[in-house]
Amino acid sequence: MSERIRVKIRRGGTEIEIEAASAEIRESLDILDQLIAKFPRAGEEEPIEVPPTTTLPMSASGVESPPPVVASKLPDALMQLLGSDWGRTPRTLREISEALELSAKHYRLQAVSTALARLTKAGQLRRLKKGDVYSYVSAKR
Repeated sequence: MSERIRVKIRRGGTEIEIEAASAEIRESLDILDQLIAKFPRAGEEEPIEVPPTTTLPMSASGVESPPPVVASKLPDALMQLLGSDWGRTPRTLREISEALELSAKHYRLQAVSTALARLTKAGQLRRLKKGDVYSYVSAKR
C-alpha cells in the first residue's frame, strides 16, 4: 500500500490542496503548477466579474451615491472613487468597499485595506481617524 501525501499551497487569497499516493504525487504536482499559474499573486487580485448595477446620483435617503468606477486595477479604482465629489468626504474602508461593489468591483476587504495603506504611504491619500475607525481622503485636495 502506497503512502498518501498532502500538499497545501496558498497564493494570495487562494488555497489549493492536493492529496495523492506517493506514486502519483509527481503527476499531481504537475497539475498543481498549472493551477497555480491561473491564480493571481497577493496584491494582484482581479475583481470578480458580475453584471453591472445601476446607481442613481442620490440614494433614497438623500445621501450622495458614489460614482461608477471604470478603472480595472484596484489602486486606480480607489483613486477614481476618492478623487470624485463623493470622495471629498472622508470615507471608511467599509464605505469604500461598498462603493466598489456598486460598480461590480468585488475585492476582499483585506485587498482594499492593503491598497489604501499603500496609497497612503505613497502620499496619494490621507488617512484620518474618526473615533475608532480610520477614514481616507485624497491628498490632492
